[in-house]
Amino acid sequence: MKQIAAIRTNKWTEEEDRLLITLKAFFGEDVVIVFHNRENAIDAPIDVIDISNEWLDSAELRNVPDWGWRCGDYFYYRLREAKPEYDYYWLIEPDVFFEGPCQTFFERFSDSTEDALGLNVQEMTNKESLFLRGVDYGRPMRAVFALTRLSGALIDELYSLRAQMSKLDIRPRMFPNDEIHVFSNACDDNRFNVGLLEDYAEDLICEEFFRTDPSMLLDFENEKKGLEKGYVRHPVLPRNAFISKVGKRIAQRPGLIKTLKRELQFLTSQELDLVAQAAQARIREHLKVNTGK
Repeated sequence: MKQIAAIRTNKWTEEEDRLLITLKAFFGEDVVIVFHNRENAIDAPIDVIDISNEWLDSAELRNVPDWGWRCGDYFYYRLREAKPEYDYYWLIEPDVFFEGPCQTFFERFSDSTEDALGLNVQEMTNKESLFLRGVDYGRPMRAVFALTRLSGALIDELYSLRAQMSKLDIRPRMFPNDEIHVFSNACDDNRFNVGLLEDYAEDLICEEFFRTDPSMLLDFENEKKGLEKGYVRHPVLPRNAFISKVGKRIAQRPGLIKTLKRELQFLTSQELDLVAQAAQARIREHLKVNTGK
């Protein structure tokens, strides 16, 4: 079984660098970057597969304004096109954090043959997401998309379906996101098998410490306290990135302060001021967009 790991990103920071070092310990040279709209000035230390608006046009995929965030499956299609010789493809976001050697986790899947692997694969209702209103899925499914693995055969099928979908008259804000498109179609097609990451590594990964929101602070000593089954966690951010991102999120959702109470207590008073400044800057951006001032 031949597999490759790809880091999905639109920047190169200490997050990406940390994940690259981690993954190379297991995958060796079978690690690449799928880079969203890379600027020429950005130089990465390993093989880069660029995905851009121009590539979307050539691949006949819908260019919704936030596709780099919403359509993570596009990164799979670009990866498969550039590296067609692999059986299985891992796609991993930079804020996925491994407590120790990643081999401990990935070795669990050395003999797994499922076409799709994800955490917390579950059925949804049509009321749960705006992204379900543009396409009628008989059995809409979801999973956390920050760490997934797909077979080459499934990627090929998903690309074909996504290209067909791109020709439909779907309002941009209702165009289905990556997790819905991938796992709804994979679960609905009896040619493919879907597995759960937690079935292979129940002691290493769980929903409690692997979510889409909110963020966890990368602080090794503090993060270790009281954590069980948190070997693989998401989203985990370095201190500066945490301060900036959380500030922007709080501007949109003030109630997040209570949710992040455990993480925020590790920040200094000066760092909390920076969080407030980041929130203020985001609010000002919204005011400018809506008033033109």
